[in-house]
Amino acid sequence: KKFTSCLWPYELQQEKELSHVRLHLSPGTKDHHNTRMMMKATKELQPQEMKGKKWKTRSKTNLSIKNDMDKILSDPRFAHVSSDLKLRHIPKEKRKVKLDSRFHSVLTDDKFYEKSIMDPRGRKGNYSTKEDLLKFYHMS
Repeated sequence: KKFTSCLWPYELQQEKELSHVRLHLSPGTKDHHNTRMMMKATKELQPQEMKGKKWKTRSKTNLSIKNDMDKILSDPRFAHVSSDLKLRHIPKEKRKVKLDSRFHSVLTDDKFYEKSIMDPRGRKGNYSTKEDLLKFYHMS
């Protein structure tokens, strides 16, 4: 097998420092993401050295998200978001429609639901319409 060496653009800029860091790829390899990850594993490169390259960054912590939300809510344009009832989370118990005893058979009788081995999108699995009914309705 023949291998060719490949230099990334940021290596050309810092050739004196990184001249020994090269990736050996077989011809026709187009998996750039994996090669960048291999490069990162072989030589610890910081994101500031990778200007113009897309790297996955770590997700924000809950504390920083909370701080961001505090900044947003302090803006007078978005201050109504915290007090608007339409935008609040509704508990599952309150989301479901309550059915009285007249419709008890809808959730218990086998005539009202059917079983299938595929979902509406064609994926395999055991599905029934009863699960959907129980998701939206509750017996009172």
